[in-house]
Amino acid sequence: MFGEICLKKNDKKSVYEYVDYLKRQRGSAEEELSFVFERLFQRQPKTVLLEVGDDKYLLDHLTWGFLNNHYYSPKDSERIKKKSGSVAQQLNRNNYKKIFFEQNPQIKELYPGHKKQIDYLLHSIYLELNA
Repeated sequence: MFGEICLKKNDKKSVYEYVDYLKRQRGSAEEELSFVFERLFQRQPKTVLLEVGDDKYLLDHLTWGFLNNHYYSPKDSERIKKKSGSVAQQLNRNNYKKIFFEQNPQIKELYPGHKKQIDYLLHSIYLELNA
């Protein structure tokens, strides 16, 4: 619920508060933490990257959120929620970068200043898709 409030507020303070919340939840098995964090990242990538820095724990939350939020097509995600029909994987090793940049169009502009973080995210996504 806290994540949903942060998404609705959608400002820098929401990002700071959510990152602080994530840090306090270290070790939690609650997957929604990552799902919401990745959606905050889509809305405010620069603020999230500045707040996260090189913190692998937080970067890994973004990786997990991206994988889960985009593994299936939006249409298939609705089918999963309704538990009806078959679903097909959308995200794979051939298209993960394309989907990442489509979902995060500001990343190309931010890349020079956040190369290490973005490369870490892309590499982590790639490795998870191989598993």
